[in-house]
Amino acid sequence: MRTLKHAGATAIEVMVVLVIIAALAAMMIPDAKVIRQKSHVLACQAQLNEISVALRSYRGEHQGRVPEKIGELVPKYLDQKNLVCPFTQLIAPERVRQRKMIAEKFKRTWSTYFLFPIRVLDGMKEKGRFEFGYSDVLKQRGEDTPLVYCREHRESYSLYPGYLAKKAKDAWYFPEAPIVVLRWGGKVDQTMKGGTIRDQTSMGTLQDLQDL
Repeated sequence: MRTLKHAGATAIEVMVVLVIIAALAAMMIPDAKVIRQKSHVLACQAQLNEISVALRSYRGEHQGRVPEKIGELVPKYLDQKNLVCPFTQLIAPERVRQRKMIAEKFKRTWSTYFLFPIRVLDGMKEKGRFEFGYSDVLKQRGEDTPLVYCREHRESYSLYPGYLAKKAKDAWYFPEAPIVVLRWGGKVDQTMKGGTIRDQTSMGTLQDLQDL
């Protein structure tokens, strides 16, 4: 009887220890999904740094002018593979392939990164269609002004443009994820500012220009 009681006590102790270990592990080891998302954001940030270097070279050879489309950097200043967010490539490789094929058909370069069309925005202001242009924001914000951004980690605008984004699968909706921004001064950072199509904020280019 003494042996049985001792064995029972040992089993309970082992269970208690296992429960404690499991609880500590849950507290100390982050969710695998969160880790993956963070790694994708960091990879995207590194890629935007490559785009920053390419833009610096481009501007050096074009009297400080920024290209109107990010595809102008390819192939002289940047490899085309650097124009697709690693997260997008991983989560939707087939759709990425389709978008690239469509772009090639029309002799264009497709990218998940958005480069603010400076001359277009300034031109719209001159025509009276916008209250302000890119240059106005640049005067106010200086080097902190967003120049290129990627919001693929939060919600895909490149694969599901416009109204299609509202119909995109919930699997591609991470409102807690940051937007990665390359700023005018060359710095690349992450920001939680800006919204999504679903909450109807930051839908317009000018709004993004002010928010991010």
